[in-house]
Amino acid sequence: MATKYWVGGNGNWSSLTNWRTTSGGAVITTPAGSSDAAVLDANSSTSVVTVDSNITIQTLTCTGFTGTLAFGTNTISLNSTG
Repeated sequence: MATKYWVGGNGNWSSLTNWRTTSGGAVITTPAGSSDAAVLDANSSTSVVTVDSNITIQTLTCTGFTGTLAFGTNTISLNSTG
């Protein structure tokens, strides 16, 4: 399981330019997915993160996030068992 961080800027969950392996780190090439822990934190700023399809992740942490997680008609499902 990888931990992936949303860093600043409005965008779609599927965006390849907003996900990092560390909070404030370098760009990675895949959004948070079914085997990942997704983190929206203070470095995510006041971003609007649009869930642009139904997604599945392990966990979601939003500590320090002051933006908006916009679902529309889409959902986030958690794979986590504990």
